[in-house]
Amino acid sequence: MVWRLSLIHILNTLSQTFQVSYTQTFVTGTNILASLSTNKTSTNSSFYFLNPYFNSGMNLQFTQPLLRDVYKRQAPAVGGGALQITRLLAGRLPVKKGDVIIEFDPSEQLYKLEQSRSELLQAEQEIIKAKADAAVLAAQDKVALLKARYDVRQAELDVQKKEIESAIDGSKHEAALTQAKRLLAELQKDVESHNASGQASIYLAQEKYNKAKLEMDQAQQNIDKMSVVAPMDGLISIQKRCV
Repeated sequence: MVWRLSLIHILNTLSQTFQVSYTQTFVTGTNILASLSTNKTSTNSSFYFLNPYFNSGMNLQFTQPLLRDVYKRQAPAVGGGALQITRLLAGRLPVKKGDVIIEFDPSEQLYKLEQSRSELLQAEQEIIKAKADAAVLAAQDKVALLKARYDVRQAELDVQKKEIESAIDGSKHEAALTQAKRLLAELQKDVESHNASGQASIYLAQEKYNKAKLEMDQAQQNIDKMSVVAPMDGLISIQKRCV
């Protein structure tokens, strides 16, 4: 009887994985993720020269959501209802700094811009007219004042002749002098009133101009905000927000 001993080789493999990771999100929405993983494998197989052997890998991920809070920080606060989006880059698309990623319909602001520009031009004409009217009136008042002062001076000279004229003529000259002085005083008050009225008209026209200019600048600023561009090179990522 012959006894035969057979040995059966059983292959054993043991694998162990170790992983460590770090993540941080900043207030700007920037997220940094770093992870390191190591895999240790040991076996009783004779085909492996290194036993145990290690396999390691490192992952570094940087994410910058370009549209984070874009509606709250970039969209202009304008009246007349909700803004209509006419263009929006969706999906994970690469963009360059300065690329347009979202556009709003500027129709309403374009209308306000043209309306304000029209009011501005009208106010400019009103300012020119008010200044011209004030200049004409000032010239007329200057001539009237010169004549009134001349009349007063002439009346004073006539009064000085009373010694060689009759009493009746002297009384007439006195009355004429009084009348000339009264007219001069009234004219001086009218001139002051004309100056104040002219300056008030110019002021009102200037205020109308300033208001139209402010509204036009505001409309132009809103139009400029209707296009949102990428602040840096990156990747577009749209996130749904449930309220």
